[in-house]
Order: sequence, then structure tokens, then C-alpha cells
Amino acid sequence: MLQLKFAEDVILLNWRKAVALADAYSTGSSLMPQKKNPDALELLRGKAGRVIGHAAGFMCTLKGLPRSYNKDLQEDKEALFDTLETVHSCLKVGTH
Repeated sequence: MLQLKFAEDVILLNWRKAVALADAYSTGSSLMPQKKNPDALELLRGKAGRVIGHAAGFMCTLKGLPRSYNKDLQEDKEALFDTLETVHSCLKVGTH
């Protein structure tokens, strides 16, 4: 959720010309060459939904478990590793 808010705040600051985005994290507009589209931040904002979705799915899996180990927990690995990879890549983009 933090990446969602961070990305949105920087996008708004960019529109108000309070911050300048590096060329590596933005693209120019074909109609307005002086405009910089905050592509990396928009993608970062979109990744928040993916992470939140994985968290919701994992909570649903845990909700149905009895008090002992069951094979249901095999389903958490794919979401867990995808979440770790997504958050790691978001942190790399967000800190540059």
C-alpha cells in the first residue's frame, strides 16, 4: 500500500512541477514533447494491486485451515515468491 501512495504523491508533484523525473523513468509525449509521462511511477502504482491481491488470496487460504498443517499451504508459495520479487523490484525503482 505504501508504494501506491508514494507513486501517486510523486506523480502529483511531477504534474505540479515540484519534482523533475529523470528521463530513465519517464517518456515524452508524441503530441507534447515537453511533457514527461511518469511511466515507471504509474507501473509502480499498478503493482500495488498485485501485491494486495496476493495478500487477500493468502488470507482466504489461511481462513479455511483447521489447526494443523494441510496441503492447502502449498498454494502460498507462488504468490509469496511473486510478491517478494514484485516488492523488491518496486523498491529498486522507488529508491532511484
